[in-house]
Amino acid sequence: MLVVASVVGCGEQPAEVVADVPETQSRLMAIRRAYVAFTESNSRPPRSDKELLSQLGQGQGAEALTSPRDGQPLKIFYGFDVRQDLDATAVGQTLPALAYEQTGVDGARWVLTVSGAIHELGEEDFAKVTPPPSASRR
Repeated sequence: MLVVASVVGCGEQPAEVVADVPETQSRLMAIRRAYVAFTESNSRPPRSDKELLSQLGQGQGAEALTSPRDGQPLKIFYGFDVRQDLDATAVGQTLPALAYEQTGVDGARWVLTVSGAIHELGEEDFAKVTPPPSASRR
């Protein structure tokens, strides 16, 4: 009861945090959400840009699957079921990616991993990026 009273008694509202997310990261996050939503609603992963775009919403075209930094289509791996867990020991030192920038900028590329994490990787770390198991590349 004391914990509840002290929390309620403080009367302060949590501060709202607003972050400026770079456009490439925003697009990768949207791709991840659409990929997961398509997989859940169809009981299978998307197999093409068309299927992925159908989940992104009205008015979303090829630009939604393009990196604004390098102007090239994002490399997307289709056919991987994001609902499955990858055994970290089986993955080893590789980084299974769901999507990534083809060129990036200044030797760094944004990469969306199968776990949903987004990293900006230099060439040395990018060399460890692999396709997810049983996926095909667009």
